Amino acid sequence: MGFLDQAADGMQSIYHETWIWFNRLNQQEWIAMLAVVAALGFLCMRGFSGRGNL
Repeated sequence: MGFLDQAADGMQSIYHETWIWFNRLNQQEWIAMLAVVAALGFLCMRGFSGRGNL
């Protein structure tokens, strides 16, 4: 098995484990996750807006 096959298997494993973790969240954890993702999105939009117009 080559390096790229191992990397692909690792990425698939990470994706699968992350999906299982998201499926086990309860309602309060989903709201907290939404708040964190929204805050990160706000910071990214704020940071990218200062780099010029697209």
